[in-house]
Amino acid sequence: LLAMATKAADAIASTRLEANGFVAQYVPSELVSHDPRLRPERHDDRPYLRPQAAFGNAVVALYSSTGDAKYRALATKLAASMAALADPRGGFFDTTARDVDAIAGRQKSAADNVAAARFLFALAEITHDDAMRATATAALRSIGHAALDDTTEALGDYVIALADDARGVVDVSVAGDAGDAKAQALLRAARAAWAPSKIVRVDVDKRYPHGGAATAYVCDAHACSPPIMDVAKLDAMIRRTALPFDCAAR
Repeated sequence: LLAMATKAADAIASTRLEANGFVAQYVPSELVSHDPRLRPERHDDRPYLRPQAAFGNAVVALYSSTGDAKYRALATKLAASMAALADPRGGFFDTTARDVDAIAGRQKSAADNVAAARFLFALAEITHDDAMRATATAALRSIGHAALDDTTEALGDYVIALADDARGVVDVSVAGDAGDAKAQALLRAARAAWAPSKIVRVDVDKRYPHGGAATAYVCDAHACSPPIMDVAKLDAMIRRTALPFDCAAR
């Protein structure tokens, strides 16, 4: 499944990613050009928030699953392009301004803003970018109670996004030689452990000490764990960090 996901992401990046960092909605293909039923009446080349946020979340997950730096760079590019859709009051519009907006007003999807916020919270954890984290928080605040009236799926994502805002995404960093067998074992355990929002990565920024041995650290927005070198202890710490505030305090 991971191989299929990376292949799909690489295909989107090579065929649909435009110079401005937006994911194209439609790319002409010879596979469907012979069938008029599959040909759109008009080609809308404006950028949209929904594919940007969806692909951004997928790319962040791929970076967490593979450790490949190209996905970190791609996620950063996707996030930067979203500034073109930003609402000065917070959050993001569905797309760029249109003539019809004078009548109906510019639309802001609650579900898409939640997806965008989760993407930015995760990427901010990877890049240690407080301004990006603040942008994600503003996106959640901008939709207010609109998420409560959206779909059940959107409401669930909204609750998780609120937890991301309050506690931060669970961040598991493995310090030491990434090729070391113990480091690989810690990475596998971290990726397999459950958490609603989680980033797993090698400590390429060298922020954590390791004393020559592979060592993991589990952090949220408020604190980091002591150094962990045991796989079982790492799994337990990730699960404990992922618990809600009231449960974690017990």
